Amino acid sequence: MTGEDRKSAGGVSGFGVTMALIGLPLFLISFAAANDAEHPKCDGQSMSSADTCLSSRSGAQSRDDRASDAATAAGWMRPTGIVLLAGGLIVLAGRAAAATSRRSERTDQKS
Repeated sequence: MTGEDRKSAGGVSGFGVTMALIGLPLFLISFAAANDAEHPKCDGQSMSSADTCLSSRSGAQSRDDRASDAATAAGWMRPTGIVLLAGGLIVLAGRAAAATSRRSERTDQKS
């Protein structure tokens, strides 16, 4: 393997690791967002149906608004996280299989 081949192979591995490291937190956070969709909170306190949450970032929101926002977040985070995590693991598995194959070929050539 030439030096140039090693550089490009390392880039592929780095890409796989990056995908997995972004996908895993998205996937895990999606469960918290889904929980917030079922049980909306304001400043860490559970909201009842008549409550309104006043936030400096999002302004005044009803319980239903907060639940809807959390459901939307969970709806895109989970599939995106799964795709990135699975894609990253596939890239890394392919890289490992290629490295094993190259080692096997070098061993065969020495014999």
